[in-house]
Amino acid sequence: MNQTIISQKQFFIFTFMYTVGSAIILAPHILAKVTEQDAWLSVIIGGLIGLLPALLFHWIGQQLKEEDFFGMIQTVFGRVVGKMVIFLYVSFFIFLSALLLREIGDFISAIILVSTPRYVTNLLMFLIICMGVFYGIEVVARAAEVLFPWIIILFLPMFIFLIPEFQWDYLLPVLKNGFSPVFEGAFLYFTFPLELITLVVLYPIINKHKQIKKTFLFGLLIGTGLILIVTLYSILVLGPDLSSRNLYPTFTLAKKVNVANFFQRLEVFMAGVWIITIYVKLAVTFYVSAIGIAKLTSLEDYRKILLGLGAVLLALAEFISPDTSAFYDFATGPASILISIYGLMIPIIIAIIMKIGKRKKEKGK
Repeated sequence: MNQTIISQKQFFIFTFMYTVGSAIILAPHILAKVTEQDAWLSVIIGGLIGLLPALLFHWIGQQLKEEDFFGMIQTVFGRVVGKMVIFLYVSFFIFLSALLLREIGDFISAIILVSTPRYVTNLLMFLIICMGVFYGIEVVARAAEVLFPWIIILFLPMFIFLIPEFQWDYLLPVLKNGFSPVFEGAFLYFTFPLELITLVVLYPIINKHKQIKKTFLFGLLIGTGLILIVTLYSILVLGPDLSSRNLYPTFTLAKKVNVANFFQRLEVFMAGVWIITIYVKLAVTFYVSAIGIAKLTSLEDYRKILLGLGAVLLALAEFISPDTSAFYDFATGPASILISIYGLMIPIIIAIIMKIGKRKKEKGK
């Protein structure tokens, strides 16, 4: 784990894709359901507040000099409690992987391969991810570097050709229901940046450590900016009502592009963007889960457990919720609370204990 294998550019792309990930398709629907036409305000507030845990994650990552994230947890909490916390974090990363796999599986089965069972699409997606992770995180990083320009290329036509479809009245009245729904939506969006705790595990293998803070925050800001634009487009083109009722408003948004009855059907491009971002996000999360289990079991090669871990992941993704509607209720309810615990509360506790330990060492000198 100590060998430098990820460049600053690759880490920026990881951060960007992790921020965009599932939010690019789901955020407009989730936020419009709560805040209606004020969904864009929730993205701004949640995104700005999300910078604070990102700074916390960076500080924790900067402390990983001679050991990895899981080793640091054992140092902070002690051998016995540390093992328990590592187990909890590994469980969380597996749970997060299952959520992501279920999201993309539901999308592909409901929109693209309608007649194909979800477990088949999940299996195919997992095999592609498993192949990348088997060859190492550096292979996933190179793949992300190659795929990144295509996200911009696939998005640009939609952004340009939908401008004439804007209905500015859809944004009014601002704060129709007051600040309460906006802050509720901001909390829901705030849970997306909290998932970046996963990237802290990669800190020891990134080069030029002094530049990581700028790269990390820049990736988060650019990703949040893209979510803000997509949310605004959803409200301005589809309206708050359709955005809240449609599970995949960004996909529906792409259907609206029609230039002279020739340049149309861009929803395939949007599906491609989401599959790319989810692939990278899921590959990183799955890799981190495997690394955590290897650390917990003192296994030298994480590759030996990929298939077994994959079986658990596939089963969990399938049985996590009975149907798509119940799944999204779960994702915006109990799952948000879990992400807040592992992405905010425990990192704060870790940081406090590390600070106290540093001060004791300084006084001892």
